[in-house]
Amino acid sequence: MIDTGSHRVSATVALGPPGTDPFNLEVTSRAVYVTNRERGTLTVIVPTSNKVVATVTLGDSPYGVAVS
Repeated sequence: MIDTGSHRVSATVALGPPGTDPFNLEVTSRAVYVTNRERGTLTVIVPTSNKVVATVTLGDSPYGVAVS
């Protein structure tokens, strides 16, 4: 995570083993959604705690995410 006030990395979040290949993300006030292209998954992170709360299997090479 990036602290926009100081422009520094404030936290890192492990999305999976090496080769997960995070590709795209969508940020809302409640969650950060990250597509993991090589693993075929979507990771959901709560930004207030920097914790992964879900990893969802999507299929081959998800390239984007949209949240409404």
